[in-house]
Amino acid sequence: MQISLNSPFRKLVFSVGGLLLVTPYVFVATQTYRAHYFSEHGNLASAMRLRPDNAEYRRQSGEIQVRIDLDPRRGLQDLRASTALNPFSARSWLTMAAAYQVNGDMAKQAEAIERAVSVDPTTPDVAWEAAAFYGARGDVDKALRYFRVVSQYDDPSAPLEAAWKLTHNADKMLQVCVPDSVSAHLAFLQLMVTSNEEAAAQKTWEHMLRLRQDIDPKLALPYIHYLLERQAGDRARVVWGQLAEVHPSLTRYDASPNLIVNPGFEEELLNGGLDWQFTPIAGTMLAIDTSTFHSGARALVINYDGATNDDAGVVQYVPVDPNAHYEVAAYTRAEQLTSANGPYIGVSDASTRQDLARSEEFIGAYPWKPTSFEFQTSDSTHIVKITIRRQPPGTRIRGKLWLDDLSMLKK
Repeated sequence: MQISLNSPFRKLVFSVGGLLLVTPYVFVATQTYRAHYFSEHGNLASAMRLRPDNAEYRRQSGEIQVRIDLDPRRGLQDLRASTALNPFSARSWLTMAAAYQVNGDMAKQAEAIERAVSVDPTTPDVAWEAAAFYGARGDVDKALRYFRVVSQYDDPSAPLEAAWKLTHNADKMLQVCVPDSVSAHLAFLQLMVTSNEEAAAQKTWEHMLRLRQDIDPKLALPYIHYLLERQAGDRARVVWGQLAEVHPSLTRYDASPNLIVNPGFEEELLNGGLDWQFTPIAGTMLAIDTSTFHSGARALVINYDGATNDDAGVVQYVPVDPNAHYEVAAYTRAEQLTSANGPYIGVSDASTRQDLARSEEFIGAYPWKPTSFEFQTSDSTHIVKITIRRQPPGTRIRGKLWLDDLSMLKK
């Protein structure tokens, strides 16, 4: 159906009708714009007069009165209006909880916090407020549950540390607070290591293994390093084996019965755990050589630039048995290695730093050749260090030394 507008009267009626239809929308848009302008310039009273149905303006006004003007009673009026207009604003409920806290109304504060959590159960900031509230009240179980939410949806380090301060109970933490993820368990494990809670760290590690999830070996190395520092060599070896079960690529590092891990430098260097570790030392440069090697396809090469030093900066920690006899063997190659005293492979007690044995000194230029020596552990030796050193350290050294196919066997 078509309506003819040829008549002037009809044109007038159509224009007036259109204007009447558009006018309310223009009015609302104008009021909305003006209200927004006032709110952006700090004039919330004018914004609320123009748009009394806007829950956010009410919330902002209430928050200012509660947190800045310290007038929680007036603030509560606006906040109640805000939550009535929009009951799904967690921030409004949290601000209302803060107002009730100032008034000393703990029951209303708890009710407002629970409303905030119910409308926004996975936002870390909301859960953190709830956890802090219940922790301050001494309701540890509820606090832990909310800290778990924070840990699940945000960086778990800070909430787990806060939760640990409430409990100092690893079993409760693992049962109630730590989410079922490797990242959260690793964060709690690091917290236990930093806190020197050896038993709790072991529980956390075993609990994480039961998740049957993939574990990045590099992220677990600090725990093994902690065990080595504690002289818990047997435990470090067990953890390394468990890590290999979860991450099968680590099995390539093992050359059992050889106790040296990654003995030919064929695998990626983890720089931690039971693998080789490296420290920059002035006068030396360490590299993996893929063109010169004794077997496989890689070897370690140490470049000495003529400075004085006593340590090449490479070490491996090896768990051993007390009162046991071992043989160390390796293949070395040298090129223009000149010094009054050359480098050697040394073995020392990781705890006492007492030297247990050393190889011959490597000097000059020669092709690949074997070297070996033996040593005996004491009744208190649990971990030894394999290093490349020089004594005395005051002389200069220049040239290259290659190492490959190291081994340590119990005799």
